[in-house]
Amino acid sequence: MAEVKAELKEVTKRGEHHEALIKLTYLGKEYELLLCKLSRTVSSISAEVSGEYLTIKLVDEKGEAFGSCCVHVKHLEKGCLECPSLVVPPKECRSE
Repeated sequence: MAEVKAELKEVTKRGEHHEALIKLTYLGKEYELLLCKLSRTVSSISAEVSGEYLTIKLVDEKGEAFGSCCVHVKHLEKGCLECPSLVVPPKECRSE
């Protein structure tokens, strides 16, 4: 199993929604993911690789899991994290 590390870098509130900036380290490379339009404030995260998928679990201030993100590891290995199929495009993410 490949080693992955996830760090919650920044949490912000935009209008009614929340955003979380996450730093991932996978196979020695670092990536930043901006998760937006979240319903709750993210207070902690965990990440693991299982098979061909990286799963990031989101936990709120009450310690309750409320969401997850799954990314096929090939997206990381090819460096194509800007695929529209993966994330809300930044221009849509930041507009309120």
